[in-house]
Amino acid sequence: MKTKDGMRCILDALLAHACRETVIDWAIEQACGRFRSEILHISRVESGLHFNASQACTANILNFDLEEIAQMLEVLAPCTWCMVQGLLNSNPVACQGRVATKSAIYENSMILLKGHSVIYQTLEGVGEVKGEWGA
Repeated sequence: MKTKDGMRCILDALLAHACRETVIDWAIEQACGRFRSEILHISRVESGLHFNASQACTANILNFDLEEIAQMLEVLAPCTWCMVQGLLNSNPVACQGRVATKSAIYENSMILLKGHSVIYQTLEGVGEVKGEWGA
């Protein structure tokens, strides 16, 4: 009975029994332990995800790639990634308005840093946001 289906039958039987709350508490405790372990692992410098803001330069900020970071998180912390995705996907209305992928964004817009302002171009037109960046 060490198959995945066999284990599922055992867990389903325990959930159907009067000890349901004990099983759920145990499962949450185990999951939280896994999440903590994965988060500690990815927070180490060796994971490649550590960002030292005090040492950041313009190139670090311009080369920031959220899609690449998301892919690394999915590989390095799969259980935590699955849990976060499940929570984010819990609102079906919000899922319909998802942000486009990086490739779609690059096709439809361009951002240029110019002194203390950001000039951006989208399909709707060109705009500029003035401000103090990194001051």
